[in-house]
Amino acid sequence: MARLEMQLELSEAAIADLPQALEQSALELNAQLCWPDPHNASIALMLSKSNLLVRILVELNSAGKCVLLCSSSEGMGNRAPLTTAVLEQ
Repeated sequence: MARLEMQLELSEAAIADLPQALEQSALELNAQLCWPDPHNASIALMLSKSNLLVRILVELNSAGKCVLLCSSSEGMGNRAPLTTAVLEQ
């Protein structure tokens, strides 16, 4: 199972723009976006060619850091290239 994490330090302007940026990313990826609360979001997308479900959890903490946790059932033996590509995108 692939589990990849990325930490970003965001400016105040980027924090304010985060909801709109995630909405735009979800549209571009043809993914579902859910906001359970103002500081946490989840994105779920199905990679149609490989039939792989990828989930991205987004957590914005009070220090202006954004943590992205990307997971899928893709094996890590080959460094999970499909899941890694989604996280990088």
